Amino acid sequence: MADQEFTIVQTRPGFGPGGSDELVTLGTGVDHGDGTATVTPAEGLPRAKDPDEVSQRVQMGDLTSGHHRFTVELVYADRE
Repeated sequence: MADQEFTIVQTRPGFGPGGSDELVTLGTGVDHGDGTATVTPAEGLPRAKDPDEVSQRVQMGDLTSGHHRFTVELVYADRE
């Protein structure tokens, strides 16, 4: 499987105008097809621990789990 680019989008129910859902882009990434991705946080969001590193390699499952009442979706560039 070739690398696939995606955008990380978080849905925040009730946080938009008039109580609508707010969609927030958290960053971008590349799915390597082996269960890992290289991600780059959106401008203004926390970066990797090493200040010289903008991107970091993570487990795919870590991108969409543990966000409490918010949901996170990976929107692949070739599926928009």
